[in-house]
Amino acid sequence: MVIVTIIVVLLLLILTWILFGWVILTIDTDRQHYSLKAFGVCTVSITSEDRILHLRITLPFFQKRIDLERLMLERGVTPKKKPAAPQKDKKKKKAGYFLSRKLRKRIIPLLKSFKVRHFFMNIDTDDPVLNAKLYPFAFFARRWGMPVYFNFQGRQCVQLEVRNRLVNILWALIH
Repeated sequence: MVIVTIIVVLLLLILTWILFGWVILTIDTDRQHYSLKAFGVCTVSITSEDRILHLRITLPFFQKRIDLERLMLERGVTPKKKPAAPQKDKKKKKAGYFLSRKLRKRIIPLLKSFKVRHFFMNIDTDDPVLNAKLYPFAFFARRWGMPVYFNFQGRQCVQLEVRNRLVNILWALIH
């Protein structure tokens, strides 16, 4: 009976750790690093080395590195052409107010459950006129605490770190 109790308590602790552990999404275009860390244990990241994309999965006592381009070529992922079928005139269904309200009711609380821990954007659109038009937006964004910059030198950089807990995602979807 004691062993069963210990096993149940350990399973409950693991479940609690999974529910309340952080899930962190990191995007850094300057270093070409994109990763998803779950519970401090599992990491899935996409890195670019010599213009080759690699998917790296890291777990305790396990690490796997996958070459994404080679994997796509092995599986034969190519856009398939569909034969031109005669098209019938169908009436488009309009997503009415009810559907949009229902989606907003689910999606907005889900998006609000995410916490942005770090954000930085420094971009150049390669169009000086558009950069000049966007410059006031960057000024007001910085005044509100968002580090947004538009440069005229061709540099592109976006850094984003978003955190959430699985329990917050479930709570937002249930309510």
